[in-house]
Amino acid sequence: MNFYSILHNPEKSTQDDEWIAVASNFSFQAFIFGVFWLMYNSMWRLSFLFISYGVIIGYLGNIQLFNDVQVLLLSLISALCIGFEAGDLMSNYLQKKGYILADIIYANSEDEALLKHYYKIAN
Repeated sequence: MNFYSILHNPEKSTQDDEWIAVASNFSFQAFIFGVFWLMYNSMWRLSFLFISYGVIIGYLGNIQLFNDVQVLLLSLISALCIGFEAGDLMSNYLQKKGYILADIIYANSEDEALLKHYYKIAN
């Protein structure tokens, strides 16, 4: 089971995408695709930050300040950071777009989290 952030878009009060559930667990897509996942989700500042980080680490490895193993470990650490923080990054991004954090639900899936939230607001 995971924690899900339930976000509400007040501008879309009559559409199906009024409520969104964002999981707070590890994201394999964000871990594997890293910067491309950030760009796909329009997180441009973070994309630029991680690209800059990669260029700096590559440069420091190229001038032999870091050996290949250290460069690999630093790259792996940045990919792990994106993977572990993907849910929070997405939640913060949606809040900046105007979504409001309505609830945090413990559930097995996004659908179950939304159903629990709908039940909570209906009663």
